[in-house]
Amino acid sequence: GDTKVTGLTSPNTKVVVRAAGKTYTGYSNNNGQFSVKVPKQKKNATVSVYASNKIANTKTKATKVK
Repeated sequence: GDTKVTGLTSPNTKVVVRAAGKTYTGYSNNNGQFSVKVPKQKKNATVSVYASNKIANTKTKATKVK
């Protein structure tokens, strides 16, 4: 089964999720909310989220799967 990585960033921003060595892409909506579907991850796996807007500002956050 798949799961979702969700969060909040700047509106209309490209969001890239790296999980288990693979990359998954999505976009935030006008309110900055995003949801990117990824395969279910093992406990304690690290998932990294990169958000990049049109003027090339980038934010990164890594978290462990609970």
